[in-house]
Amino acid sequence: MKSIDIIVEPERVDRYKKGIKYSFPNCAAVILLRTDDDKNILVDTGGYGHQKRVVDGLRRKGLNPEDIHYVILTHSHFDHNANIYLCSRAQLIQERWLVSIADGKTIKYGRKEELPPIGAKGIRLIKTPGHTEDSISVLVRHKNKKYAIVGDAVKGSLIRAGLIKREYSNSQDYLNNMKKLFRISNVIISGDDGLIEGETFTELKKLLKNVKIER
Repeated sequence: MKSIDIIVEPERVDRYKKGIKYSFPNCAAVILLRTDDDKNILVDTGGYGHQKRVVDGLRRKGLNPEDIHYVILTHSHFDHNANIYLCSRAQLIQERWLVSIADGKTIKYGRKEELPPIGAKGIRLIKTPGHTEDSISVLVRHKNKKYAIVGDAVKGSLIRAGLIKREYSNSQDYLNNMKKLFRISNVIISGDDGLIEGETFTELKKLLKNVKIER
């Protein structure tokens, strides 16, 4: 992998009024991968109202949205998927779906365990359900480190709270896959937390041992 860059840092503010949750700004991290075979890949595209941040982030790296070959969505929530349309020449990968953004031509891979192929070196996709049923993560190696780009499959706030609530698609899968991602990587890029490495990685991995599931 030539480079891994967070071109849009996560930004989220939650407020509550009369039991209703309001989130603004609400934008998950957007990650740019440049592969050894000269493919440009975006993992997630950020939230509504943040399209300028995505475009500006790409331009700081000498790219335009039209230069992106693949967009990989970690899952279908709006703070991750709102700006897909910017990458008009790209192929979109979302769990079992492979979509041409330009014309909408779509292939759905049939078996539940099957993920679409990606024509780029050094990219491995794995299923990591729990936060949502369709969650996937991206595994790459860069500078002798193993990266997992995970969307919301890892949330530092949940680990520090010590509890995964029943509001997610499968709380047990969520916990199991968080443990797996910390086991198979030494750097995590999370949609909510951004870069998790070094002492923070070690701290969260240790805390994860005591996380419980709401009964």
